[in-house]
Amino acid sequence: ILEEFKGVASIELTLEKDSILTKEEALKDIYRKLRPGEQVAAEAARALLDNFYFNPKRYDLAKVGRYKINRKLGIDKQLTDSVLTVEDILATIKYLVSLHANETKMNGTRDGKPVELRLDVDDIDHFGNRRIRAVGELIQNQVRTGLSRMERVVRERMTTQDIEAITPQTLI
Repeated sequence: ILEEFKGVASIELTLEKDSILTKEEALKDIYRKLRPGEQVAAEAARALLDNFYFNPKRYDLAKVGRYKINRKLGIDKQLTDSVLTVEDILATIKYLVSLHANETKMNGTRDGKPVELRLDVDDIDHFGNRRIRAVGELIQNQVRTGLSRMERVVRERMTTQDIEAITPQTLI
């Protein structure tokens, strides 16, 4: 982070005040904030974060979401990349830092060409930031949720049943 944002006073001051120094501590802190009261293990924290944002089975930006992120942050990613990437997160932080510094423009790329992006704060209530989901997308989300639940149930049943007596009918 320091290498990427060298010279940005707000980031440097924030990191100086931060008591968390390692990646493992940071993961545990995020886990504690997302799941208060549960025991914290570094691997569980990493798995939770990966499943939330970086696992295509559980997180899907869809083509519209990827298009909006690419356009807003000046990133040149394929529309088929349906999960967040490190580049997305870094570009988001750069955008926020530029907004905080009251800058009005930022450099980015669109369609492989360098462009100057206009910086502005989004209005969450503006209809330009809303969209109607198609029936296919809604069904896709419901099927994904159902298959995830069924996967969890099947895995659970596989661990509790006798290995010789297992059949597909007993698992589902």
